[in-house]
Amino acid sequence: MRAAELNLGYTTVVSPISGKISTAKYSVGNLVTTTSDPLATVTSVDPIYVTIGVSEKQMIDARKRGIDLKNPPVAPFLRLSDGTDYKLPGAFNYLSPDVNQSTDTITARAQFPNPNGVSLPGQFVTVVIRPKQTERSIVVPQVAVQRDSEGYFVLVVDREDKVEARRITAERQVETDWVVSNGLATGERVIIDGIQKVRPTMVVKPVKAS
Repeated sequence: MRAAELNLGYTTVVSPISGKISTAKYSVGNLVTTTSDPLATVTSVDPIYVTIGVSEKQMIDARKRGIDLKNPPVAPFLRLSDGTDYKLPGAFNYLSPDVNQSTDTITARAQFPNPNGVSLPGQFVTVVIRPKQTERSIVVPQVAVQRDSEGYFVLVVDREDKVEARRITAERQVETDWVVSNGLATGERVIIDGIQKVRPTMVVKPVKAS
């Protein structure tokens, strides 16, 4: 009797996680043993996890800059396949201890809250990395930044509407802009269109970009 009750207890299977369950692979009356396929698959939907491949070069640069990889100053954000931004920020919760030699990347994983079920497991998304805290910096569009043997420079228009080539320090790219740490001041006019038609000392009639 006790053996029968024990065996009956084994027929109740409790999922260790909450989420959505797939269709059952067995019906009532089917024989299931320890070698059978899984009864069903339970997938977590809140939170969701996103796997990111980070290049080895980026990781080396982060370590050289003294960034605390266990508590990085940046956070991951999602851009969905329809081009809209996912409103809830995520957090990194795993970093692989070794490099994938076939892709030269290190696997990182980020966790995102998903209370409304907007994102689904297996969905392709774009991960955007942004600072956790608001950072005030001078940024210029990538199309305005040029490079030669001496480094980066942009073309600016001075108070007399003359074109001047200005050397800058372009630290990093943020989406479609360059973050400039040296060489430009707030309010200066940078040429972003018609760059090939102008040259230094030329007098122009600048038009403010829309």
